[in-house]
Amino acid sequence: MTHAAPRPSDRIDALAAVAAVATVAVFAAPAYLAGATSTQRDDLPGAAGDAFAAFWSGSTTALDELASYWTRFHAAKAVLATILLIAAIVLTRALAQRLGARTGRVAGADVALGTGLIVSSSLTALAALVVMANIQGAFVPRSSLLSAVPPGAAHPTDTSSMVDDFGRYHLVMAIVAGLAAAVTATALAIGWRRRPREPRRAVIVSRAYLSAMALATLAALVVFAANVSTAVDPTTALDAFFASV
Repeated sequence: MTHAAPRPSDRIDALAAVAAVATVAVFAAPAYLAGATSTQRDDLPGAAGDAFAAFWSGSTTALDELASYWTRFHAAKAVLATILLIAAIVLTRALAQRLGARTGRVAGADVALGTGLIVSSSLTALAALVVMANIQGAFVPRSSLLSAVPPGAAHPTDTSSMVDDFGRYHLVMAIVAGLAAAVTATALAIGWRRRPREPRRAVIVSRAYLSAMALATLAALVVFAANVSTAVDPTTALDAFFASV
């Protein structure tokens, strides 16, 4: 008995389903996978505010416990976001190949594929940002938790206890952004060398891809530069942070 070969649309549908499930998991599952308590899950700002208030007073127990949970949370979210990123990249590639191979007059299928390509490309960018941010949070959870402290919470008169941690926080992002810039720049170079001359749709898709990689490389370099600057002088940036909240 012979089995029919899967159609390209079947593969795209399967990839879209995986990406959809992964998207939901990225935003719904990390707290549960990290073993969050009800307070950590439902009132993180309150928990962070109380933990830092105790920390400024000399007690590290509450902040250590919350930071341990925050590391697990970010690690789980980074893994799930990586799965989403891979699925989104493969889906984007499949859609681009399908659209680029089409010939003839523009039809409804072209519009559908083009719309899907825009959505999957946006999802790829979102997943990449989530991976980067959660790697940063997993490695340096204390400084990551600062953003969860609610406005009006107790502020320290001396920020020196957090300066080194804050510097590491931005150093991690500088490293991650630098690696991201290297990856997108490499993809840009490869795409440029392999760019098609025809058919017309393939040329359009290739140009869109090259533009996206160029913008992604530029954005990653901007993030890299900003975080290197903060890592070099974390005291000024930390004081500015507390002055703004």
